[in-house]
Amino acid sequence: MLLERFKWTDAAQQFIEIQKIAEEIEAALDAARKRLIDLSGNEMASGGGVTVNWVVREGNVNWKAKEIVGALKSAGIDPNEFRAKPTRYAKISVEKSQ
Repeated sequence: MLLERFKWTDAAQQFIEIQKIAEEIEAALDAARKRLIDLSGNEMASGGGVTVNWVVREGNVNWKAKEIVGALKSAGIDPNEFRAKPTRYAKISVEKSQ
């Protein structure tokens, strides 16, 4: 049990260290992304092996809107029939230092 606890602590410490590095890299990547977008001037731009392309995407349907839910229910259709299967995933949280 002591060996397993040591392995867990070691893995947890490794996770925390790598997560900090990833956050720093993500912040730097986000800053570079914003700079490219600003430099593009809201138009397609390309150079240095990177392209900024503006894409229009249709908005999502608000399936919880009262009118849609009401119409489905009045037609005898349960809106929950359109839900995808639930998924299960592992969420890892890091305790905040005090």
